[in-house]
Parts: sequence; C-alpha cells; structure tokens
Amino acid sequence: MADHPVQGVLAAAGMARLDEAAARAVAAVAEALARDAEADRDPRPAVVVTGLRNPCAQINRYRAGLLKEMVAQDAGGALVRKAGVMGVVLRGGAIRAGDPVAVEFPPGPREPLERV
Repeated sequence: MADHPVQGVLAAAGMARLDEAAARAVAAVAEALARDAEADRDPRPAVVVTGLRNPCAQINRYRAGLLKEMVAQDAGGALVRKAGVMGVVLRGGAIRAGDPVAVEFPPGPREPLERV
C-alpha cells in the first residue's frame, strides 16, 4: 500500500537509529500494513497497538491522584504500567460507544509490550 499515510513514518523510522522496543513497534506496523494490503478491503477502523505509554503527572490534571493508580511495582520492584498504550491508526473511521471490538494478534511468538 504505497500511498498509505503511514508509509512516510515507516520510511523515516527506517533512517533513524531506534532502540529495540521502537524497532519492534515499527516492524509491527509494517507487518500490519502489509497484511492489510493483502486482505480484502476491510472498511472498519483499525489501530495497531505498538507499545505502552509511560503514564506521567499530566494525568493528574484529569483527576487528582490518578497517576498513582496507573503505576505499581511488582514483587521484584519493577515498574508495572496498568494503563495507556501507544498505537498507529491503520484505517480511520467513526467509532461509537457499544461498537464491537475485535483483537487480532500478529503472527509469531508473543512478547510483553514495552514502553515506547
């Protein structure tokens, strides 16, 4: 899908030096774009989840104390992010409350999402 708006982002990412998590996110978007181009045209909106968002103090502007509810530590002391993802819109469109949501996992082994 050479004319897809995401192609410019993928081209820029191809010229950048990315950390491992960002490189995996770019690869996931490229794979999803290729699968989408090969499939029958699906008119539904689609978002490719590429990683976790690092919750920051700005969330407290929405509701005081919310940040402390969105992060925790596991038994080993590692940070656990409870909310927030980053994604790339593959196909846009209207989404309304009550619309069904379908999840499609990419091919290959499953890996935990990392902060991007």
